[in-house]
Amino acid sequence: MYLLVDGIVYSAAEGFASFAKASGFATLVGERTGGDGIGIDPLFFSLPNSGLVVAFSSLLCLNPDYTINEEVQTTPDIEVNPMPHPDYRYDECIQTVIKD
Repeated sequence: MYLLVDGIVYSAAEGFASFAKASGFATLVGERTGGDGIGIDPLFFSLPNSGLVVAFSSLLCLNPDYTINEEVQTTPDIEVNPMPHPDYRYDECIQTVIKD
């Protein structure tokens, strides 16, 4: 099984990508994810004077190698450029999966 990832993978999708890599469930192909998906939902509070609502992570979650997920995110097993090729019929991630 392959999981295609890029820098936009964040939150719950990041949690799934991290689980897939750590458990061996899938081979990750693409670029480093956006991070911050391991743990629980963020905390919300409002600032007293402006009423502006702020959200932030309540946990410092670690990858299986004890690095901080928010800092280093999840690195794919096979790193390729996920950006579209000028010839839109060619996708480097998909071609890498086919070759692997």
